[in-house]
Amino acid sequence: MSLPRMTFKPTPVPAAPNLNSPSAATNSQPKTIDQVADALKKAFQNSSVLSVEKSHKGDPYVVVNADNLFEVIGFLRDDAAFQCQLLQCISATDFLPLKAGETAPGASTPLEKDTDGRIEVLYALWSFTHRHQILVKVCLGRENPKIKSICDFYRAANWYERECWDLLGVIFEGHPDHQRILLPPDWVGHPLRKDYVFPQEYNGMKVPL
Repeated sequence: MSLPRMTFKPTPVPAAPNLNSPSAATNSQPKTIDQVADALKKAFQNSSVLSVEKSHKGDPYVVVNADNLFEVIGFLRDDAAFQCQLLQCISATDFLPLKAGETAPGASTPLEKDTDGRIEVLYALWSFTHRHQILVKVCLGRENPKIKSICDFYRAANWYERECWDLLGVIFEGHPDHQRILLPPDWVGHPLRKDYVFPQEYNGMKVPL
């Protein structure tokens, strides 16, 4: 009987500081989203952070350049000020393009100009050391949404990324086992896309809706 193939490349996590020491008691403090953004701007010469969002109903998050996502996640995992040892979740949301005069979901006023469609990918990180959650988001084009896999940093990313591919069509470059996880391998399309049209049948069987 053959053993299962390992589909990730684990990267060592730096050892946590001694939480019983006086210095640890002083330094192990939750960081705000503004502190996260400031640290990223300093580490990546302002090129990584696109915006900090705090005005919506949910938790605040930082929007980063998709090209910097891999380095940003590694920084937040390894830097002593953040030490995000746990990947809580990766989720994605599809946004259709809108015309001027239309009202975006959750907004109260119509748009003044046309907007492009996008897929937002959200990464939720947690630090056991500092007891803080950090939310990082990237925006990808709907036509060919691609982002680098973070499986090298977090084992849990393997299945989260496969789910985002399966349901929304986000391609995670460098993923060790990039295939569907919920739907059959020959399923056509990605059901959580806002413009997805469900098939009437699959392999001769009626699809229940």
